[in-house]
Amino acid sequence: MESRTRVLCALGALATGVALGLPQNAAAGPDPVNQPLADGCQRNPVGLLSYSSPEWVFVGGKQSGDPLRTIEGSSTIVHTADEDLPQSHASYDLDWDVAPDPQYLGLLAGDPNANGGQGNGNFAHDADQGKLHVEWESGSVPSFVWPTEGDRVKLWGQWIWDCGHWGQGVVTDQSNPQGSLSGTGDYFLPGQVEGTAPAGLRGEQTELHPLQAVVVNRTASNQAIAPERETDVFASNDGTHALGEEQCARSLTPLPGLPSYGPDFSACVNLPSNQVQDVHGRAYDFFVPAPPKPFAGARLRYREDRPVVGSGASETVTPLSNGLLVHVAFDGVPAGDTALHAFGARYFVGWEGQDSGPTPLRFTLKRVTVNHSLDPNRNRATQTGPPPGEYNLYMNLNGNWNFIGGHGATGALSGEWAPGLGMVSDGQSLDVNRDVVFYVPAGAPVRLDISGRECDLPRIDPCVVNGEVSDGNDHPGEAIATFPSASAALGD
Repeated sequence: MESRTRVLCALGALATGVALGLPQNAAAGPDPVNQPLADGCQRNPVGLLSYSSPEWVFVGGKQSGDPLRTIEGSSTIVHTADEDLPQSHASYDLDWDVAPDPQYLGLLAGDPNANGGQGNGNFAHDADQGKLHVEWESGSVPSFVWPTEGDRVKLWGQWIWDCGHWGQGVVTDQSNPQGSLSGTGDYFLPGQVEGTAPAGLRGEQTELHPLQAVVVNRTASNQAIAPERETDVFASNDGTHALGEEQCARSLTPLPGLPSYGPDFSACVNLPSNQVQDVHGRAYDFFVPAPPKPFAGARLRYREDRPVVGSGASETVTPLSNGLLVHVAFDGVPAGDTALHAFGARYFVGWEGQDSGPTPLRFTLKRVTVNHSLDPNRNRATQTGPPPGEYNLYMNLNGNWNFIGGHGATGALSGEWAPGLGMVSDGQSLDVNRDVVFYVPAGAPVRLDISGRECDLPRIDPCVVNGEVSDGNDHPGEAIATFPSASAALGD
């Protein structure tokens, strides 16, 4: 569950949302108002916070069979979560939306014409409209495979209901002196309990969560030093706490007459073996495209890097006339094995004799200035936030992700640039002076995105443990700069 609302791309989604519809040949997705309850969601906020109600359940519930699904499409709104429930996360989720290819629309719940045209489920009018949200804890998936805006992806993951969000957001109608409720959003409606379905209910959304394998066809490689296309892949059986909740909601029975489970649910979820995905016999096939052929007779070439030294997986690469066909199989994992296994690789494909390469750029982050620490935040009465503020900031530069900081006094996170961001005050400036060298293919743009969170929810890596009490994290904001080319990005 992740409750971030992004301004980026929201206007485009709303502008086209009225005309959004399913292609005639698309399979209808599940009903988001009634089926989540039948599958195990309980719409019980207290239960979500107390380990007695599942935050995620398999679509299909106890009859779901194999819940692993595949989706292909383009990535958008890629970010680490602003906030997650500490009860169910070791690290903050890596979240993004997939605008699916038409044959995968059946994975989306809901109807764009429901609620008088406001839509429901995955088709409610918000930034996620008509997309499938996907999540995997950021500590479980290495940053080399994190996508960026517009990258093509092929994903395998558990098909689930997000039981933590089912209601409408509160939007005050200023034309009505008494106020009224309208619009949709990603919020609890605490008055709703199992069995209720008030008129206009948005209902839960479907997701792939956790993921099991990620393939990213980079729109513009930031690593290729030659005119090459880059495809990154990572596969792992790390199911995190999310899989534990899904497995245990399917295998256990709620308390009679109550929208909650007993203590056996918490014990089941926290059993390490229930947080490991079964990858025995799993295989993943994907295509690694080459750039356009520069001239007749040009010969395909490719190279491969292995940033992840994993175990249990084998690989077969078959060169084709326009790229590579890759087959990765966990054929070395025995049935019932609960050890962690992973595979990670980068593929670079180009043509012999093509010399004009990408443009190398050096980006230097000189300084970060904190306008407002957000501790205390006088605009939020639902938190205690004594100074200093605790910031986590991330930088995404054409898909090159870096953790700027801050892990604060508990010690530096691997690769952290500015640990001092873990303890900040209003007006404070931190000298960073760290740089990144990356490559921009000919004709490709440059996009810089810096965003993060202020840690009012403790215990989730990389937030430090603190004494604050809050219903959610504050949001320091987001800085995005885009340039049409490498040359246009030069300057201070």
